[in-house]
Amino acid sequence: MLKRLALPILLALLVCPQVVRSETPSAPAGDTLSDDEGLTMCAEALPKQLACKEEFCAAMVQIRTKGDKKIDLKAMEAKCLKEIAVDGTGDLATRKDRCAGWIKNRPKMSIKRADAKAMDACWSKSTCKERIDCWSPKMSQMMETAAPKKK
Repeated sequence: MLKRLALPILLALLVCPQVVRSETPSAPAGDTLSDDEGLTMCAEALPKQLACKEEFCAAMVQIRTKGDKKIDLKAMEAKCLKEIAVDGTGDLATRKDRCAGWIKNRPKMSIKRADAKAMDACWSKSTCKERIDCWSPKMSQMMETAAPKKK
């Protein structure tokens, strides 16, 4: 009996890792997005980022490098363009799985509901430039806040 249960449990863990992976419980509805809401926000933004891929990648490279001229910015942008061409595709569940993989390898990012709403509103702007100009300062601030502090 135990052997017959082991395989389905193992398969469930492999196929649905986000069901069991969360080290911290999701926060109740309140001022901050729960882990699942954060994953959904990430997954829903990916196709929008793909639609504005040139502007998105330029902004992300600026955020990550903080304008450091010693870094090959064009190479980073080219890598970003390749990645978003894949990451921005697939159904919501597939994109959520991608987001879950990234999130577990990065510092925890707490997202306030008001910030999430403001970032989501950026995607309704009429041009990619306007969308990314609206979105990138908010993302930069969240990444800065989540980054480990240098000693």
